[in-house]
Amino acid sequence: MVEIHVSAKNYRLAIEALEKMDRLSPELSRAFQRVLYFRAAELFNNLELEDAIPLFQRAIRMNKTPEITASARYWLGETFYQLKSYPDAIGQWESFLSSPSASSLEEYAHVYYHLGYARLKLKDYAGALTEFRTYLTQNNSPKDAKANDALLRSADCFFVLKRFEQALEAYSASANHPDFGTDYAYFQLGMLQGLTGDQAGKEQTMGRLAENFPTSPLNEEALYEKGLAAVRQDKPNQALTTFDQLRMRF
Repeated sequence: MVEIHVSAKNYRLAIEALEKMDRLSPELSRAFQRVLYFRAAELFNNLELEDAIPLFQRAIRMNKTPEITASARYWLGETFYQLKSYPDAIGQWESFLSSPSASSLEEYAHVYYHLGYARLKLKDYAGALTEFRTYLTQNNSPKDAKANDALLRSADCFFVLKRFEQALEAYSASANHPDFGTDYAYFQLGMLQGLTGDQAGKEQTMGRLAENFPTSPLNEEALYEKGLAAVRQDKPNQALTTFDQLRMRF
């Protein structure tokens, strides 16, 4: 009966059938852990997050198959994150990382990225920076949108921590990525250039934002900041031209 329910992917009924058994063989105990995990994952995918938590926890406690235990920890962490219980999410993901089988699982490639965001939510910028930098080290370089986002979040952490030279480097690398550069990266780079006294760099960067991202919601503010940078360089004609553009476009 259990095999029938599992084959039909009716994990709820499979759990009920297994719970009625007085004794479970080692093979059935391993199957029970898998069924608990699959049912929890099913609930997670259906956004029934509160109901998924105890099933992930039961799968972890059973601890019959290391890979299932580690995966359950990872997805329990993701469940807590979705519920905005960030300390609990961090705890589960750290436990996942300490699992011997974690590095063999697909989830391992993403866990430091998610840890970074969880720490950001708690305003632990130094901790978030460590997680994002670890993620980037694992990925060698920003090869995709997620890795470039980790680079951008690293830049934000450097900024908040007043490590401006490193923030400039990270914002510049993110903004100039040939495939995944973003308007936000350009804007932050320009603002930081101005903050550190490089008004010419700020003027150029804000201009590039407007050129490269003509529909960006940041364009109005970028043009205004570009004009201010020209004023601070005593370039009244360029400033007037930029402010005229701002007036005509917005």
